[in-house]
Formats: sequence, C-alpha cells, structure tokens
Amino acid sequence: MRWRSVAVMGAIALVGVGCTGETDDSEPVVPADRCPSGEVPIGLTRCMPCPPGERLLDDGSCQAAGVPEDGCTAGFVHDGDHGCEAVLPAEDCPPGMMATPGQTECHTLTECGDGLWGEIPIDSSTEHVDLSYSGGDSDGSAARPWTSVQQGVDAAAPGAIVALAEGSYHEDVLIEGKAVRLWGRCPQLTEIAGGITELATVQVLSGGDGTELRGLAIVGDSIGALLVSTVAVRHLWIHDNAWRGLNVEAALGPATVTVSDSLIEGNGGVGVYVSGADMSMDSAVIRNTEPDASGNGGRGFSARPNGTSGLAPTLSFSSCLLEGNREIGLLAAGSTTSVQSVVIQDTQLNTQGLDGRGISAQRGPNDEASELVFSGVLVERNHSIGIFASGSTGSFESVVVRDTRANALGLGGRGIVVQNEDPGGEPSVLSVHSSLVDRNLEVGIFLSSSDVVLQSVRVRDTGVNGEGSAGRGVSAEVDVDRLQPSLIVLEQLVIENSREMGIASLGMDAHIEGCWVRNTTANDFGSFGDGVMFASWSMPAHGTIKNTRVEASARAAVSVFGAEVGVESSELICQAFDLDAETYGGMAANPQDLGDNLCSCQGQDKTCAAVSAGLEPPAPLDPSEG
Repeated sequence: MRWRSVAVMGAIALVGVGCTGETDDSEPVVPADRCPSGEVPIGLTRCMPCPPGERLLDDGSCQAAGVPEDGCTAGFVHDGDHGCEAVLPAEDCPPGMMATPGQTECHTLTECGDGLWGEIPIDSSTEHVDLSYSGGDSDGSAARPWTSVQQGVDAAAPGAIVALAEGSYHEDVLIEGKAVRLWGRCPQLTEIAGGITELATVQVLSGGDGTELRGLAIVGDSIGALLVSTVAVRHLWIHDNAWRGLNVEAALGPATVTVSDSLIEGNGGVGVYVSGADMSMDSAVIRNTEPDASGNGGRGFSARPNGTSGLAPTLSFSSCLLEGNREIGLLAAGSTTSVQSVVIQDTQLNTQGLDGRGISAQRGPNDEASELVFSGVLVERNHSIGIFASGSTGSFESVVVRDTRANALGLGGRGIVVQNEDPGGEPSVLSVHSSLVDRNLEVGIFLSSSDVVLQSVRVRDTGVNGEGSAGRGVSAEVDVDRLQPSLIVLEQLVIENSREMGIASLGMDAHIEGCWVRNTTANDFGSFGDGVMFASWSMPAHGTIKNTRVEASARAAVSVFGAEVGVESSELICQAFDLDAETYGGMAANPQDLGDNLCSCQGQDKTCAAVSAGLEPPAPLDPSEG
C-alpha cells in the first residue's frame, strides 16, 4: 500500500508506519518474545534466524558482517574487531632485507654459504665466473674461471649453471638463443651493475625459455632486467635501477615469469612492468619505487596487454608486500589478476599530489576487461583510493581496506571504488563478501554504473573530506555521462558512523536486505544525516528495503527524492524523521509500505510516519578518473 497523507507542521506527511507516539490499531501488537528459540524479531511480526547485519551459515550459526574470526588467510591474524592484521616486523626492513606476510623478522634473501661459490649446486657443466681471477688463462673451470658474466653465459651449454663468485660485475649481460641458469653466490655479495647499453643490465631475449636468475643483485642506470622469454627468478635483489626494476614483455609470443623470494626496491618509474606476459609472484616485496628522471610514475607493479602480440597478462600474487611506492601500488589493466595474502600499504602521492592508490584495475588500451579474484588482502594507508576497479569483473573476499588518505587537495580518501569507464560498454560486475572497509574518507564504497553485490561487509567510521563534506558509507550513483542502468544488492551489511548518508542511491536500482545502518551524522556544515537515501538523479531510482534496521540517524531514517522505494519488515529506530518523501526533478516520490514495519525509540513502539519536510539530497560525488 501507499503511505497515507496527513498535514504535519504545515507540510505534507505520509503516514503508514513512524515515530509519532500513536499506535496504528490496524497493526497487530505482539510481545517482544514472540519468536521461537534461536530466532530474532524484525519489524512488527516477522522472525529471522539472524539479526540485521549477520549472515546465516550452513551450520545454522550467524556470522557478523566483516571478516570472520577464521577468515584471515595465511600471514594474517584476526584483530578481534571484524578485520585482519598482517604479521610483519614492527620496524621497516633495511635495504637488502625483507619480510613477507607471516614473518616477524627481517631477513636476507638467501644465505651466502662458504667458499667462492657458496651453495650453488656445481656440476660438470658449470661455467665458473670470478672477476678477481688474474691468471689470464680462463676456461670456465673452478680453477681458471671466467672474469666476466657474459663470457660465462656465452660458453655455457643450454641449461647449464653459470656460477658467479662474490663481486660487482660492471657489465650488461645478454642471454639469447638458449637457456642458462645464472646463479650468484648471494645478493649481498654478488651484483651485476650495468645499464651501459641504456637498455637493460640483464636481458633474456628470444630463445631463452627456461632461463633462471638466482642469488644476485641487479642495479644499473637503465632497466634492471628485461625478460621476453619464460624465466624463473628467485632470491633476486633488484634495486636502485634508474628506469624500471623488472621489465617483462610478451611482444614475440607467450612469456611466463615466476618471481619468488625476491626484493625489488628503490627503482625508478615502475618496480615491475608487465606487458602481455603471465606472471606469478610469491613471497616477494616491491617497495619504495620512485618517479623516473622525468618525474613520472613511481608505481610498484604495472601490467597491461602487449600492443604488438595482443596478449593479455594473467597475474598471480601470493604472500607479497607492496609498500611505500608512488601513484599506484598495483596496476592491472586488461588483466586477469589473482591476489591472495597480500599487503599493499603506504602508497605515496605522485609528483602532482593527486594519486597514491593501493590497487587500480581497469580496462586495457583496446577495451580489454580486467578479471579480479582477491582473497585475504590488506590495503591500508594509501592515498586517494584504496581499491579502484573500473571495467572489471570478479570477487573480493576477506579484504580489508582502511585508513585511505586524501590527496594534496584534501579530496578523496575513498575505500573501494567500482565504476565503468567505457561509455556505452558493459558495466563492471563485482561481488564483495566478508570484508571490512574502515576509517576511509569521503566514501567507504563508491559504486557508479556497475552491477555490484555487497554481502556481509562492514563499513564504518567513514570521515568527511578536507572540505568537511561527504563521509558516506556506501554511495551508488549513476554516471551522468553514461546513464547505464545498473543494480546494487546490499545484504547483511553493517554500516556505522557515516557522515551525510549511510547508504545513498542516486539514479540507481538498489536492494537492501538484512542490513543494519546506524549512527549516521551530518557533515561538518550540519547538513544531511540520513540512514538510507534514494534520489532520482538523471535516471529514476528504485529500491527495496527489507529486514533492515536503521538506527540513530541525524535526519531521516529513509529519505526518498523522486524515487520509488518499498519498505518491508524493517525497523526505523530513533531519528528526526522516519521517512521523508519529496518530489524531486519533476518526479514524485513513491514510497511503498510493503507491510510489517516497526518504528521505536527509547523502548516505545510508535506509529511510523513519512513526512514531506522540504529536505534536499546531497549532490553526487565526482566519479574517479581511471
């Protein structure tokens, strides 16, 4: 039924269910203990197996929104407050040392062992290299080693080990037409310091499939390592290269690179750059990437399809740490990306002071969509945006995004942003489960022209931006440049301590079920403060609210601006207005009483009322640039 109209203080009030102090005799009055054992009341008469903000599990128990106590992945511990903390050393590791999630002490990449060759597995085919040898009769044997790395590589049979003794080898190294296993004694003592050709210190070009790079440091005046073949990298310290630490290209055909137990730090422009290749990173650290000589970049990891071969990357990250980079911690454009047990933190602003995102996933240059699977990911203390997903599909589970900071203008600080940057294209399609979005700024989760399911997510303590406005928990907004119909589903969420709006839907279809929205306050100018808001902005907004509790909103529990919204079996507890309905943009508000709703304050159940009090909705937030 529609809400009935009455006059309230000179305005129009639409009465169906609300806090006016009167009881509607048409609604049954039932005792508080009406529900059978193991169930909880919701609305006037309904019972549910779990209270709002909790999800029913297969075993019949209820799980609170956020990361469950057993939901943290390897390398993390539960913080006792619906999130996860990474197990890492208390202090930052010094150069040349690292720790990945689950490790409490900084460590070197590998032991150096004893003797010239340490723990390198020497056999009859090994080519030995020692730059300190001065005999003048080198033949690659242990007794008469080569004195340059390139000599050892050139002499090596396919698949043979080239063993490097301690020393700093000032040269560039080319591996082409065969696979070799380039193996240093240890990164602390053995380095290749090159960039002489202004291309790369170590190059593995065509025909190098099966090459291994191990136990080395690579430093130079250009790219650290350029790989266009299938290569395994282990115990490598790639540091302080002027332009990209590790560059992987699939220009000549498929290439797969595995990186494990390696440290990539202090490089220029991009720590790791992938073009079309497949890459797996396990127990690796990428940190403190700085802008290049032109002042650009500083990204930790960047991947995109290759423009020559057309190949798109498939990326896998496990037990990795990306920290202290600039502009973007991890960028995946047009890529299939799996991220598990990974920390991305402290990404600093770029030289323009605008971006310092933790993760950015977006379409490739030829409109290739990105596919994302994130599990057990901590994204904290980044700038502008924690996780940005545009033109993407996939799922997030046990993800924590917190303490995102504003840019140099005092704007941004958003936790998760999901949108579509392709005019007329397919919307982003994403699900987020059992996750925590905490202490971000401007908006906890921003959704624009996308199909998104949020389930069992806790969004809390979203603060205003530097201008004193916004601070919304979840804001779903149509992109006025695209006007794509899209659908937002919010299930078993807890959204608490937001500013302006707990949940805002502008020009979108949104369905809210089993949620708990509480303690929504006004912004710093004293404006707004609605628990749930629907507004027809550029497109009609529609929605349903079911089995949901909205509590302690500064203004309206539910506000409807030119939209059509049905409310069923929900509780509106202690706010200035239970429901405000306003004509907006020439469209009349159409709130629908779907029955069984309850209003209460200070323990007194009351008749619920919707009023027309001349309220205004907040303006949409600006979409984020890709």
